[in-house]
Amino acid sequence: MIFFRADSNKQIASGHIMRCLSIAQAFSEAGEEVEFLIADENPISMLERAGVKYTVLHSVWNNLMDEVERMKVKLQEFNNPLLLIDTYYVSRQYVEALLPYARICYLGSKPEYLGPLQALINYSTDIDYDFYQSNYSTNSKLLLGAAYAPLRKEFLEVRHSDDKNGRCRILLTTGNTDARNSVGKILAQLLRVKVSHQIEVHVVVGGMFETKESLHQLYDGSDKVVLHENVKSMSSLMANCDLAVSANGTTVYELSAAKVPTISFAMVEEQVKSARKLSELGVVDYCGEFYNEEEAVVNSIVESVQKYVLNPQARVQLAEKANSVVDGKGCERIVETLLKL
Repeated sequence: MIFFRADSNKQIASGHIMRCLSIAQAFSEAGEEVEFLIADENPISMLERAGVKYTVLHSVWNNLMDEVERMKVKLQEFNNPLLLIDTYYVSRQYVEALLPYARICYLGSKPEYLGPLQALINYSTDIDYDFYQSNYSTNSKLLLGAAYAPLRKEFLEVRHSDDKNGRCRILLTTGNTDARNSVGKILAQLLRVKVSHQIEVHVVVGGMFETKESLHQLYDGSDKVVLHENVKSMSSLMANCDLAVSANGTTVYELSAAKVPTISFAMVEEQVKSARKLSELGVVDYCGEFYNEEEAVVNSIVESVQKYVLNPQARVQLAEKANSVVDGKGCERIVETLLKL
């Protein structure tokens, strides 16, 4: 049995659940049974759409020690299960409390020692290798770097559409949440630039957007903006786009595997280091910290959009560089390694 401990709500981006779903799909294809353990009901719609089993712990998402006894009961139902934890609120105390009941793997980039894990996955491009080598023994399997980015197979098989109606189609996405209305603010500025007649913006409206109604009021019926809700296939949406503007989460890795050139920004501090490193590697055109310098970031995004709209060759070069770093085979590598534990 493979358990996944992850959450999603207005404070936690849906990328944590989505990347776990990608790994879960790969485990299922390998013949393993999977189940998600979640603090509350918030991620249920995503899990049900994916058709995976789940248990609601009725716990506090940012205080994992509150759920330890419930976790023990659940884990004891199976013989030596694997527990993959994907939440920034994990602690060494939490891990060590559950080690007698499961093999434990952590997926994330939290920069502190979490105890004698069986495995640790950090697919960031900004990794302190010395920290991991000095803190984790040879008994902890370390899966480090972009080669382990956990993406669904669909992003390996994207076939881009040539039917663009003469416009540059731009994908605008922040995942399931957008507490600062970055989508609305970026969109408003994009539609004012000189190249606005040459673009068509495809906006992913996340399930936890508080601005849904206002976005529909402003853009329903627009010939330049298409709103997408309850997207069943992000890869299909990417296949129809020439350029993307995305918060720096898992979606950036999906776009890289799908060969979509990407302009990125950080929605939260946790995303900054990875975003900067991806920029250094030439994977994305990074425009800064939206939560910290909103106006400057929006202006930078708009400038970059204009540059890539007017220069198709620059789009091709950015996409090819991104795909050379993120090839989309991370789940395959993760499952192969963890099944050997």
